[in-house]
Amino acid sequence: MKAETIEIKKFRFFIIDTEGKQRSSTWETVSQKNDLYIFVNTLGKYQKISLHSFGNSKDGKDSQFGFTKSYRTDLKSQEIDPPPLCRWRRPDCKVEGTTQVIKILYPSDYLKAEIDHQSVKKKFGLQMASKGKATEVSVFYSTVEPDRIRPRLAELGFTPLPVTAFPNGEYAYFAFREVSFDAQKALPEFGNSKFRKLDGFKNLKEKEKNLHAICHNSPQDEEVLSLIEINGITFSKS
Repeated sequence: MKAETIEIKKFRFFIIDTEGKQRSSTWETVSQKNDLYIFVNTLGKYQKISLHSFGNSKDGKDSQFGFTKSYRTDLKSQEIDPPPLCRWRRPDCKVEGTTQVIKILYPSDYLKAEIDHQSVKKKFGLQMASKGKATEVSVFYSTVEPDRIRPRLAELGFTPLPVTAFPNGEYAYFAFREVSFDAQKALPEFGNSKFRKLDGFKNLKEKEKNLHAICHNSPQDEEVLSLIEINGITFSKS
């Protein structure tokens, strides 16, 4: 489906290959009042990005990323300690132009999973990048109208996705492009990492296939939240 720049409060997007097969999780974005939420649907909406309007938090950290409250409660009931939420203050909107607040990378060489395609409305299938590269989906905030921002994003190589307009005069611009990807610099070293599957049971089998992972930074105030989705991971205890 070709992406068009339209104003919308809710839509879904995912990566597709040249045969039209879904190769990433389904990501859903929803706006409520002046707040923006992004869920990872394939993970059962268990992970969520929340970008609240400024002033909602006493410590000024109005943005957060991590497991939803209900899932964190469920994990604790199974005696599993959920990882702490990332909390930070997103960058302020520039007087003119755009401010990047989120960057999600989908490296083609690391999208190996078989994913059941979901029939949903208001969806955008984004073409997988070339071998050795990644599809980047970024979110930009601005107080400038879409007709003035679209050309600026195009100059940076972005194709626009829907725009979310907020009552406070801010806009959230979604856009995607193909970028280079260096796995040695971008991905963590998994060789010495400890794994556990956080989807409702504690014990891993001797071998697990088709696992997903969302790698992310821990942004400080005024920094961009950066995420990388990889899938098709095989885990073996031996």
